Amino acid sequence: MNDFLKILRDVIADAPFGGSQRALAQHAGCDQALLSRVLSCEREPTPEFVGRLCATLPSHTAAALLKAYLDSIVESIASSKRKAGTRGAWKPSLSHLKVNIECEPRRKSA
Repeated sequence: MNDFLKILRDVIADAPFGGSQRALAQHAGCDQALLSRVLSCEREPTPEFVGRLCATLPSHTAAALLKAYLDSIVESIASSKRKAGTRGAWKPSLSHLKVNIECEPRRKSA
């Protein structure tokens, strides 16, 4: 999860969030406590959480964040297969992955 966390911390540090986890959480419409727990490695990010973040970030940042998240899932699966005693080192490379993100504008609920 290192690349994911690095990108997420960079997002928070840069404008318009200026180091505020609260600002990012409000912008993405997610729980600030969950964001804090993910950043402190107390919780794994959920697909919904990652989706909310990606939907509100610039496309190049969202693509990098999503790719890092998918890489961490692949690594987790690979390590669980190794622990289970299966043969071989299953670990597909995602270096060729191209992510195209298109988002509809988020609608404010009345």
